[in-house]
Amino acid sequence: MQAVLSRIRASESAPPWSTTSAIVFAVVYGVIWIAAQALAVSITGGDLTTPTASGLALGVLITGALSAIVVVQWVQRRAPQDWSHALHLETSHTLPLFVCLLLGIGAAWGIDLIGVLLHLKGDQVVPPTLAILADQSAPAFGWIVAAVAAILGQPIGEELIFRGLLYPSLAARFDHVGSIALTTAIFTVINVLLGGSGVWYALIQPLLMSLVVTALRAHTQSTQMAIVARAMFGLFFVLSALISAHF
Repeated sequence: MQAVLSRIRASESAPPWSTTSAIVFAVVYGVIWIAAQALAVSITGGDLTTPTASGLALGVLITGALSAIVVVQWVQRRAPQDWSHALHLETSHTLPLFVCLLLGIGAAWGIDLIGVLLHLKGDQVVPPTLAILADQSAPAFGWIVAAVAAILGQPIGEELIFRGLLYPSLAARFDHVGSIALTTAIFTVINVLLGGSGVWYALIQPLLMSLVVTALRAHTQSTQMAIVARAMFGLFFVLSALISAHF
């Protein structure tokens, strides 16, 4: 345990942006989410207050794609010669890829088990925005969009902002353990505001997930590994939905 904490506390180069800029991006993520949901509703039908399941999933995918594009374009302007290093998109410095994969899927299962054992999940199998995954009558297009959003869209978009921009800017000002807590707090607040109904997927699950993913980001000093671990949470959602729906 001491070795893990030592790795988490290891210093890394400060990013070429301020903490204020990173926090602004966290807020911008919420704005992108709302805009993406509005666009998805215009494509799939319904309205913004009661979007269709397909619309919710499409909105998540659009949010992830737009967030990734905005972050990469902005960082390329700040560090045109080495923008990927500025975002720490290199591979892990401490753990091999397969270990990060196993930690991600294991943490996703462990957190889900906590929700089941403590009866915190209710009848929710996956986050409300990905509910179409557990719908046996869902159109193939909507299901595929939700699966791609869970495994690729959300992990890339969210991790570039919260673990790529926000965490290293906080770590440059505070100790790393405190930065993990602050990153998780901001991430959780955003999820509470955007996550919809249900205390588990709006508050508790995002909080626990963020603690795990941010700690892994600190340990590996790699946003790429944070994306990998977050993708395993998305894969777990897809697998859970498949098992629940008896596909």
